[in-house]
This record gives sequence, structure tokens and C-alpha cells, in this order.
Amino acid sequence: MTTLTEYGGSSLFAPGRLTLEQLRCFVIPEPLAWERGSTPDGPVLVIENAATWYSYCRWNRQRGFFSAVVYGCGNQFMHSLGYVEEIFREIGNRAVRYFGDLDPPGLRIPRLASAKAAGLGLPMIEPDLWSYRRLLELGYQKARPASGPLECEAEDMEWLQTLANQAADLFARQCWLPQEHVGWEFLRNATWLPADIEVSWM
Repeated sequence: MTTLTEYGGSSLFAPGRLTLEQLRCFVIPEPLAWERGSTPDGPVLVIENAATWYSYCRWNRQRGFFSAVVYGCGNQFMHSLGYVEEIFREIGNRAVRYFGDLDPPGLRIPRLASAKAAGLGLPMIEPDLWSYRRLLELGYQKARPASGPLECEAEDMEWLQTLANQAADLFARQCWLPQEHVGWEFLRNATWLPADIEVSWM
């Protein structure tokens, strides 16, 4: 079998034309950087941006909440979602949580990835509610004004589950929150309480 890293942009593969199966090919997803955690039964956590990924990796080495911490690399996560199967081959199937910027693109990425995951037979991509709640608490007074109108699709907002209304209030102010507010200085002193675990650990 031949492997391909990209084919979707070619007219050769338009409906009714060639298929990968006919060519005996399959798509190789772009690799995702990730670090194994010390807790084998914990969820996998995907982080949107590099600096926050590094902070969570450091934190997880000390506290051991996650079986793996994955660098989603922004929009790349949607295209590299299939690589999660490779991670599962190493650590076994796990729940997958996501934490990114609190802005419309930051909600769209995991929502679309979750829809794609269903087609790949992977777990749904759920929000890491503890992290998003801390982001709202820490950054609400430091929210950044948007450079243009903030428009968020209802489906993307609903992905945030119980925190959707708070996100809607933030966007109504035409503001957004970068995930970097939940950084190493905060994490190293953070206390993880059972009340914060909610359904995201089930």
C-alpha cells in the first residue's frame, strides 16, 4: 500500500472519479507532538497552543492527571486527528479532552474535530471544563478586545457545555481570552478538587 499525506485538494479525487482504495493508498495524518503521562487511566488532554502545552506537560509531570498531553497546533488538530489512533496504540483508548483559546475559532476547532472523530471511530472531543473555568476566572478582567466582530456558531458555543453562557457573555462584550492566562505560574499552585472533575473524567 502506498501512503499519501495530502490528496483532498486534487480534482482527481472528486466524486465519481478515483478513490484511494482503487489506488491501494491511504492517508497518513500529520503527526502530533505529545508527552505520555504517569497516570495510565487518565484522559488525554489536547492543548491548542505551544506555550500552554509546555506548561501543562510540566504540571502533568508533577501531578499526573492525564495519560497524555497532546499539542494540537491550532487548526492542524482537525487535519491530524487520525494520529490520535497512533497515540492510543501506545497508551490504550482514553477519553479525549480539549483546551484552547476562548474565541470562536478556538471553539470551532474542537467541535469540528469531534464531528470528524465520530467518523474515525474515535471518542468525542470534550471540553476540559476545569481548564476553561479557570481561564474565565483568571482572565475575565483581562479579556482582549476583538479586532473585528465576534461571531460564533451556535453549535460551536454548545460544545462548551455548561460554560456556553459565560462564553456568550464574553463574546457579547466583543472580547476573547487566550488560553495562556492559565500558565505555569498558576498551575504549579493549583489544587484539583473532586467538584471540578465533573463529567469530564467519566
